[in-house]
Amino acid sequence: MSIGKKIKQLREQRKLSQKELADSLGVTQQAIDAWERDMAVGINFFKFAEIACNTHNIAPFISVR
Repeated sequence: MSIGKKIKQLREQRKLSQKELADSLGVTQQAIDAWERDMAVGINFFKFAEIACNTHNIAPFISVR
């Protein structure tokens, strides 16, 4: 499963819209949309991963080797 699909799956499991997730993370809805479509994985994505894990009690789902 791609990172984008995992983000979408976790967001939907929590019954959040892209806008609600974006607001809670301090990013735009467009950023969430791009992440979910695997179109943008950059510094903002890593901000998402850190904040999401802390704010939404999501276990890290990526590993850096």
